[in-house]
Amino acid sequence: MNPDLNGRALRITEDEFQFKAILDLPMEVLKIIPTFLSHSDRMKFAQVSQQFHTAESEAGKRKFDLITVAMRPNLVILLDVEGKRIMCEIETDESVKNAAQYLRNALTDNLIIDDHFNEGDSGKLSSIFKTIMFKKLEYHAIEADEYNEPMINGILIDKLLIRSKIHFKICQQEGKSTVTRAFLASLPKLQEFQLKWMYDNGNEQSIHRDTVIDDSILISMINSVQFLMLRIICTNVTAAGLKQVHEILSASETKRKFTIDLDESVYADFHNALFGKFESSMLDGFVSKTKKLRLEYTPHNSYFEKERCVSLAIQTREV
Repeated sequence: MNPDLNGRALRITEDEFQFKAILDLPMEVLKIIPTFLSHSDRMKFAQVSQQFHTAESEAGKRKFDLITVAMRPNLVILLDVEGKRIMCEIETDESVKNAAQYLRNALTDNLIIDDHFNEGDSGKLSSIFKTIMFKKLEYHAIEADEYNEPMINGILIDKLLIRSKIHFKICQQEGKSTVTRAFLASLPKLQEFQLKWMYDNGNEQSIHRDTVIDDSILISMINSVQFLMLRIICTNVTAAGLKQVHEILSASETKRKFTIDLDESVYADFHNALFGKFESSMLDGFVSKTKKLRLEYTPHNSYFEKERCVSLAIQTREV
C-alpha cells in the first residue's frame, strides 16, 4: 500500500500490479508476447498503449491463412486471416518497405502467385517475401515469359522448408525450356514438390516434353524432396536413372512418393532391368508390390505427337 496526499493508504489490486509488472518489461520481452497471439488479439494488444503498439509492430511473425499476389491493375498483396481480407497496395518504395516490415518473418498456410509481373514488380516481391515462411507455395505462369525464376529464388533463399510444399504450374506455347536445370538441381529440402508443365497450342493442352530433367537432376531432386511429382514428359531420363531412384526409395526409412511421365520405351527398359521382359500384356498398366515399395505405371498418349507415354509412380509402403 502507498499513501495518497492525505496520508491514506492506497490499495493496488493484483490485476493492477500484474499490469504494471508487464509495463515494466523490457521492449525485447514485450515483442515476444504478440507472436503467441491470434491476429484479432494482436490488434487488441497494440491498442493498450504506445509501448504495446511499438512492440506489436516490431514483433513480426504475423500469421495468415492465405497470401495472394495479384494485379488490380497495379501490384497488390491480399492477406486473408480469420475471415477478413487485408489489401496492401504496392506502388512506391515506401509501400515496399512498409509491406516488408509488416510481413517480416510472417507465416502463412498458402502463398499463391498467379499473375504476370514485370521485372520491377518481381524485385519488389522478392524483397517483401524475403523472410516469409509458408506451408505451401503455389506458382502459376500462363505463358513462358511470365515465369520469373529470380523472383522464386529470392523467395526461397535462406529458408528452412523441410515441411513445406511447392506446386508449379507452367503453360507455354513454345518448345523452349522455361525452368532451368540450375533451379531444379538446387531445390531446398522440401516435403513436396510438384511440377505440372503443360504445352498449349491455342486449343488444347498436353503434358509438355522437355530435356531439362536428366538422370543427374532427377537424383538431386529425389535426394531433396520427400514427395516428388513431375507432370512433364522427361525425355532425358533413362532406365538407369529410374533404377537408381528405385534403389534410393527402397532404402528409405520414411514415407516417400515419386511420379513422373516418360516415353513408354524408357519405362520398358526400366521394367526389363527390374522385373524381366516387358510383355505386350502389360501395355494397359502394371502394378508391383514388395515389402517396401509399390510401383505402378499407367499408359497414356501425348496429345499432339500421338506418342505412347506412361505415368510411373513409386512409393514406399507402410509396414
